[in-house]
Amino acid sequence: MTPEELLVRLEKYPRMYVPDGRYHTLVAFILGYDVALEGRFLEGFKEWCLAALGVGESSLNWPALIWDDVTERVAGGLPGDPEEEMKAEVIRLLKGFLSR
Repeated sequence: MTPEELLVRLEKYPRMYVPDGRYHTLVAFILGYDVALEGRFLEGFKEWCLAALGVGESSLNWPALIWDDVTERVAGGLPGDPEEEMKAEVIRLLKGFLSR
């Protein structure tokens, strides 16, 4: 399964891969997938996220960058469930990263 196919399946059948539906579990699954690909899947993703999210330099890892971005938008009035927004954001960012 290619990374692009995985992202489509994660969107279409999220509970098949992330049984509890939590953001942190999704992140753990993605990190595990990266380990299986010997670090090639996420190579450069943090730097790409920094640019995509409009953040300068940061010592935060990419899961924390996404967490901060979404919680900041929720505090600013973004409607919806923050957990769902974070999961959607990580998939959106990964799709953008892979299509670069």
